[in-house]
Amino acid sequence: MAEEHPDGHRPDIDWLRVIAVLLLVPFHAAIAFNLDPTAVMLIVKQAEVPARVIFEHFLELWQMPLLFVLAGWSVWLSIAKRDQKEFLKERGSRLGIPLLFGIVVLIPIAVYMYQLEVQATPPTFWAVWIGFFTQIGDFTGYDGKWTPGHLWFILYLLIFTLMLYWVFYWYREKRLKKMAEQNETSSNNLMPLVIMIVPGVLSFPSFGMKNMFYYGTFFVLGYILGAHLNLQKIIDRIAPVALILGTILFIVEIPPMIS
Repeated sequence: MAEEHPDGHRPDIDWLRVIAVLLLVPFHAAIAFNLDPTAVMLIVKQAEVPARVIFEHFLELWQMPLLFVLAGWSVWLSIAKRDQKEFLKERGSRLGIPLLFGIVVLIPIAVYMYQLEVQATPPTFWAVWIGFFTQIGDFTGYDGKWTPGHLWFILYLLIFTLMLYWVFYWYREKRLKKMAEQNETSSNNLMPLVIMIVPGVLSFPSFGMKNMFYYGTFFVLGYILGAHLNLQKIIDRIAPVALILGTILFIVEIPPMIS
């Protein structure tokens, strides 16, 4: 397990975040080769390249869950330095302002460009912009109605923060000391991880094709991992088995994916 810096940051966690974010670029480039018409906007003629489809699906399985775990970890570090008012102010500036700007300025442009491609009679930009803010659809944006678009990740983080920040503070103040004194490397401590992950893979109603309950479990899991670093000993112990099992299951998925 990597050593922490005095301020609580760990280089390995920082590098995981950098790698996960940088991989968003090839991931979205690979989506262009997915023949699913709802996979990406504004691709006039898609070409099927099996290797690119496999690469896209591989990243899709773990990239966003990893980013939510890292976001939850960051919350643990953030609340260690701030009271509740300061924390909400910091989250608002980091998440709320970019989200508001993107939804008001950037996302309507993407929706408008998509409507130009699919509508027989091209709408005006202002018609699309007004409809964007006055109509609610399935949150995908394909119908020209309101959507967070590619900013859904920021929106979810803001929602999770507002819903759970008081729980996180309560947990830190009332439970951290007691939990730190327990034997966190015992097999009994696997149960919180199982409880966190199993509900997330169930089919709950999703928002804009992105399951909030699923990603919320990873967000909270990241917070727990940040609060109890000894849990990584459990992860290190089961990592080889998990890697082998995950590889086998992914290989099994490949034939139906490209057939």
